[in-house]
Amino acid sequence: MMCCRLLLLLLSAVGTSSAEKSLSSTCDCQPLGPPNESYLVTRLWNIAPSSNFTPIDVINEFDNGFAPLVTSMPGFQRYTASYTGNESTVFFMNSFDTAEHARYAQVAAKDFVENGTLNGVITPNIFTEDKVLVGFVDTNDEACITQSSKGQYLTTRVLQHAEDYIPPENQTDYFALMNDIISTVPGYVNYVLSTSSLEDEVPIVDFRYDIYEKKEDHDAASDKILPYIMNGTFNAVVSLDILVAMNGGEIVFDYLCTEEGRYLPPGGVAEEEKVEKEESDEKDVIGQQEAVSASSDGNMGWKLSSLYLLVIFASHMLSSTIWFWVF
Repeated sequence: MMCCRLLLLLLSAVGTSSAEKSLSSTCDCQPLGPPNESYLVTRLWNIAPSSNFTPIDVINEFDNGFAPLVTSMPGFQRYTASYTGNESTVFFMNSFDTAEHARYAQVAAKDFVENGTLNGVITPNIFTEDKVLVGFVDTNDEACITQSSKGQYLTTRVLQHAEDYIPPENQTDYFALMNDIISTVPGYVNYVLSTSSLEDEVPIVDFRYDIYEKKEDHDAASDKILPYIMNGTFNAVVSLDILVAMNGGEIVFDYLCTEEGRYLPPGGVAEEEKVEKEESDEKDVIGQQEAVSASSDGNMGWKLSSLYLLVIFASHMLSSTIWFWVF
């Protein structure tokens, strides 16, 4: 039943033009939790040493092949890839408007690996499925993220609570206090906290991330918050004892549902339109319009390629078992 439902969703994502869906914005601000629903799925992959693939090789494979698909799926909000500070791993995350849509993306990513170039190159390390509890942004950005964080520094943390852990009713107050501390650091961008969206998961697994303009800004924020962690101020929601994994690295690509952060296929019409807006010289504008016309055949090829990949993936899902990692 889920296979059939996934097939219908993927075919509806294609519609008359899957490219048009990924090229158009669907939100004004990047959703970061209440009052807007946001569900986060993350994937930390191991890279096989024998594969001779580097982290950027893996990221490029996903950028070229998976990004056109996942950014066209229903409820899409965000798709991010980053280095981890370790040459043997690479990190990706998606956010969607419902847990179901987010899980479809998780399944699609695994299928993309199993049936493509990356089969045998990467294997799952830690995957999570979460509901965003609260998200904070730099107040200078008017509490709204509209632009990609490409090139900025991402830190991720996975925490596994004790089996008898019960989240405090005022846990968002703790997180707000944490944010008050780290947001004073220059270069702070945003801070997001999420907890498992899987029903009755025991022990509870949380995923949290923060973004800064550069690594030095993150290090400064860590220096500010560490004393509070060590003295037990936040023991109700976090301690070093429950930290399962922590990674940090530069964001290589970051696609959003916003107009400024949306996915643009290489050489596509949307890129040409963006260039036209930035040019005021009439002669240049005419030249760009000619370039758009000349590239129409290539753009049609991209649309057909996206349609082909989606249909192949949907057909495969009818004959395979829906799979996702649970921690």
